[in-house]
Amino acid sequence: MMQEHIRAIDGLRGLGILLVLMHHFGFFQPGWAGVDIFFVISGFLITRILLRTKDSSGYFANFYARRALRILPLYFFSLLLFFLVVFPIGARNGWLSHYGTRDFVWYLFHLSNWWIGSGHMSPSPISHFWSLAIEEQFYFAWPLMVFTLHRRILVRATVAIALLSFVCRAIAAAMHPETTGFIYFYTPFRLEPIALGSLAAIAADDQPLWTRFVSYQQTLLWAGFTLWITTIFLGDNRLICVFGFSGIGAVALAMLIEAANGHSAFDTPFFRHLGKYSYALYIIHYPIYLLASHTFRNCDRFWKPVLPVIGGIPLSYLLARVSWVLIESPFLGLKNKFEQERTSRGVVTPGELAVCVAADRSPR
Repeated sequence: MMQEHIRAIDGLRGLGILLVLMHHFGFFQPGWAGVDIFFVISGFLITRILLRTKDSSGYFANFYARRALRILPLYFFSLLLFFLVVFPIGARNGWLSHYGTRDFVWYLFHLSNWWIGSGHMSPSPISHFWSLAIEEQFYFAWPLMVFTLHRRILVRATVAIALLSFVCRAIAAAMHPETTGFIYFYTPFRLEPIALGSLAAIAADDQPLWTRFVSYQQTLLWAGFTLWITTIFLGDNRLICVFGFSGIGAVALAMLIEAANGHSAFDTPFFRHLGKYSYALYIIHYPIYLLASHTFRNCDRFWKPVLPVIGGIPLSYLLARVSWVLIESPFLGLKNKFEQERTSRGVVTPGELAVCVAADRSPR
């Protein structure tokens, strides 16, 4: 049984954002795996709360209202800041390319991953929003599937989505060996970790199934890690996109299973603290990195990569704290107006209470 507060998954979220920071600031290239950790967590928490509120009144309205209050204020603030202020100023001074209405529309409707994957706006200070777009697309479609499908069929659909995502990546990599960049961004290719997290959420309501999941935790962890690290060392982008994504998905699922049972190496104050501010850190860190890199571009070979880290990461953290106080928290306070009723079954399954709490407080 889990504790009432899901501290371990907060810490796992902290690991995810730390890996992303390390990737973008240039001192751990495989840190892109942090995004896959976020995907698994999102699939788990969102599916769990949807299952728990499936038979409640206002199922759709309350879910979308609460997600909007959590995600959209900082997201739209960032879009307006960049498209109305940063991009025009940057274009006039030659710092940035000109980005206009056509680009803005893709971001407005949370389709930026398709736009970026097609070769537009990459790199840009907001090109990392692609992963948020995939999660928003998941939020848009998944509640209807959870609502309409019987649990057994939902399990099969979730497994099918994960397998199809893998097969689609394999086919795409075989058909386009000259370029695999689009595989990184397009939604069908990145649904596997979200589906894995969702499958774990469904299993959490079934004691025998959850026990089986737990029994495979170590196998998933080490087999996934071996597969992931092998593709990294081989350095073939096709192998990374096909097998490496699956490997890190398995690792993330294994860490989630462990965390969902209240045991995690990342259940520490440091990682939980990072997890609390992970959404704002994700939004803010990449433009700060680009700004810091531009500022210190003329430094010598030693300081050129070091100074952006020394200045950029603390500044990103400071701005994330400011965002939490001035933008995120005031809107989070409004979520109480859209309380979601829990479906009572008379049985508390492993992690049930704490997972519901975590989904409501989720930074992403």
